[in-house]
Amino acid sequence: MKLDPILKREVRVQSRGYGLMMMVSILNLILFLIGILAMLAVISRLRQSLEADYGALLGVYAVLVIISFLILTLACPAMTAGSISGERQAKTLELLLITRLEPAGIVIGKLSSKLCITGVLILSSLPAIMLPLIYGGIGAFDIFMTVLTFFVSALLYLSIGIFAGSGTRSVQRSTVMAYALLLMLLLGTALPGMIMSGFCTAYDNNAAAMLLMLDPLVTMLIMISGQTGGGGMGQLLYEGLNCRYYEGMSSVYVPVCLLLEAALAVCFLFLSVKSIKRMQGH
Repeated sequence: MKLDPILKREVRVQSRGYGLMMMVSILNLILFLIGILAMLAVISRLRQSLEADYGALLGVYAVLVIISFLILTLACPAMTAGSISGERQAKTLELLLITRLEPAGIVIGKLSSKLCITGVLILSSLPAIMLPLIYGGIGAFDIFMTVLTFFVSALLYLSIGIFAGSGTRSVQRSTVMAYALLLMLLLGTALPGMIMSGFCTAYDNNAAAMLLMLDPLVTMLIMISGQTGGGGMGQLLYEGLNCRYYEGMSSVYVPVCLLLEAALAVCFLFLSVKSIKRMQGH
C-alpha cells in the first residue's frame, strides 16, 4: 500500500526524534503514579472497613480518564497549529503546491500524521486507565466508547489546529489562535447556558442542552457518568444549568455528540482547504 507522501514524510521526521517517546513516557508516568497511589488509598480503606467499595475504584477510573482527556485536549491543538503555518513561515508551502499534491491532500496528510501520533498516545495510556478495572465494573463496550470518544475529540482538536494554521504565516500566531478557538468551543458552549439558566424554569433549559452537545468535554463527562453510574459530574453540570438529566442518557447522548463533533471537524478541514486554495490562487 502506497502511503500519502505528506504522511510518510511527517512520520519519518517524528520517528527520528525523541519527542513522541518523551510524550508517551510522561503521559503514562503521570497516569500510573496517580492510578497506583489512588488504588493504594482505596485498598487501604477497604482493609480498615472490611467492606468492598467498588464505587471508589470506578472513581479512580473516572479520574484517570478525565486527566488523560485533559492532557489530550491541551496537546492536540499545538500538534497541528504549526503544520501549515510552519510550511508558510519556512516558505515551503509554495513548493508543495506546485507538485501534484492538492490542498486537500496536504491537509489530510498533515492531519493523518498527527492523528497517528495521537493514536499512539491514546492506546498507550489504556493500561494505566484500565488499572483500577482489575476488580471489574467496566465492560469491553465501555472501553470501546472511551477510546472512540478520545479519537473523535482528538480529530476535532487537530482540525482546529490545522484551521488556525491555514490562515496565518506565523507558528506563534496560529498556536494562539488554535487555543483561542479551543477555549471558545469548550467554554463558549457552556457560557450561554449559564446565562439562559437564570431565565428558565427547573430542567427546562433545552437550548443550553443543545449547545452543550458540541462540547467534547461535556460529552466525555456524560459518558463517564453513564459508565460509573450515579450521574457524577455530568449530572451536576446539566442540573446546574437547569438542563434535564435522565438515567441512561449517555447511551443516546454520546453517539449523537460524537457525530456532531466529527461533522464540526470536517467543517474546520473544509475551511482549511479553502484557505490554502485562496493562497494558491494568489
